[in-house]
Amino acid sequence: MNDVFMSAILAQLMYCLPAWLGFCSAVDHAQMELFLSQCQRINYCVHNMLALSGMFDDADDQLFHHILNNKTHMLQSFLQ
Repeated sequence: MNDVFMSAILAQLMYCLPAWLGFCSAVDHAQMELFLSQCQRINYCVHNMLALSGMFDDADDQLFHHILNNKTHMLQSFLQ
């Protein structure tokens, strides 16, 4: 069940949420965290999963490091 959750639900959240994360209110963030904690409670996903905000911070860090290391990236000129 964890594999299905990770590939179906969490992948969709990680794919679409960065585009509209800035437009979410604190209530929206709390609802998403509540959804994930309920999924953990009924064993749809592992219990040691990061919080949603931690997952997005990690994804942002990975993207930034990718841009830094890719000399042909279009944003590279703004970082020098």
